[in-house]
Amino acid sequence: MKILILAAAAGCALAGSPAAAQSLMPSSSVGRYEMQPIEGGVARLDTQTGEVSLCHVDGATLRCQPSEEERARLEERIRELSAGRPDPGPQATVAPPPPAASDDAEVDKAIEQMKKIFRAFRDITREFDEQPTTPAPAPDRT
Repeated sequence: MKILILAAAAGCALAGSPAAAQSLMPSSSVGRYEMQPIEGGVARLDTQTGEVSLCHVDGATLRCQPSEEERARLEERIRELSAGRPDPGPQATVAPPPPAASDDAEVDKAIEQMKKIFRAFRDITREFDEQPTTPAPAPDRT
């Protein structure tokens, strides 16, 4: 009888373990941002980075502005990325010269090549049309 009671107690302890472990893990239904109403709008907390933004409700839209720290961090990152890029200078705004006009001989040569390709394709389709479609022989059922 003692063994049965110990086995039941151990079973209950093991059965409760996954539930306890699951309750300790963060729920996936919780989003990345948490909103908290404040005077003049809503405070948005990014639960992954810890950054706080002030948001204003305009009708059906929510407009969030980054905090001063976040704005400074973004501007610094933009400066870092811009520093590594060479200045394009005035040449970047100049359009490349148009390609040289082809002469008539090149155009005629290209047209003749296309004609050859289309004729070859037409010949292939005619071969398929001319092939007799014979039914498969009946199976020998003897």
